[in-house]
Amino acid sequence: MENCLAVNNHRNGNNINEYYLESMVKLLAGHEFRTPLNGIVGFAELLCDNRMNVTTEEQTEYLKHILVSTKRLNNLSDRLRIWFTLRQRNIISSKTCFIERDWVETILLNQASKELAHSDLFRFSPHGNCWVVNGELNLIKHILDELVSNAFKFSNKESIVSISIEETKSTVEFTITNKTNYATAEMMEEYIAFKQFERAKMEQQGLGIGIEIAKLSLEKCGGYLTFSNRFIENGNLLTAKAIFRK
Repeated sequence: MENCLAVNNHRNGNNINEYYLESMVKLLAGHEFRTPLNGIVGFAELLCDNRMNVTTEEQTEYLKHILVSTKRLNNLSDRLRIWFTLRQRNIISSKTCFIERDWVETILLNQASKELAHSDLFRFSPHGNCWVVNGELNLIKHILDELVSNAFKFSNKESIVSISIEETKSTVEFTITNKTNYATAEMMEEYIAFKQFERAKMEQQGLGIGIEIAKLSLEKCGGYLTFSNRFIENGNLLTAKAIFRK
């Protein structure tokens, strides 16, 4: 019996490893990696081609495009490293940290800027100015970055993303709500790394590791992540709730 269990566990482990290997190959051959890489190569070739007679203004413009593509690849690399590190880390943090309102607001503004969303397209309404939770600030930043980024990506155009923070006797809860015509709580709960939703309905997608980074980071803080729906006449209000223990 023990031998059968060991064989099944080994097979399951191999299947998971094969899935991740296949996903990484698809990533390196897909648009998330190839688009910025092709941009860098293309503009670099223009700058190196003496026959093009590139003006100083054009040089500056090409270099800006190269910088944007380089930052995009760097961000891709950073997120893959974060995901891999979190998967390897089995220890739950025993630290306690302070979360300040201004620190959270800075993260929200940065994410809104990255997703090309105007600052008036999200509403931040925390109850209080400082909260004490189990965890580490770098892990909490991963959680907020990924959940807010997903909310902007999967929101209907011009709809408002709402972020609130509430405190109970034993928890601090970050709630992020966005209006969407397609994503549901069930889809988010069944999500696994590198999974892509149906592109015909949800074109704006990234690596497919955002929710798992948030889940793993919360687990390392001793917290957990939940999703819920509130269906309305012209869509769904999808809520992600990151719950931290005090």
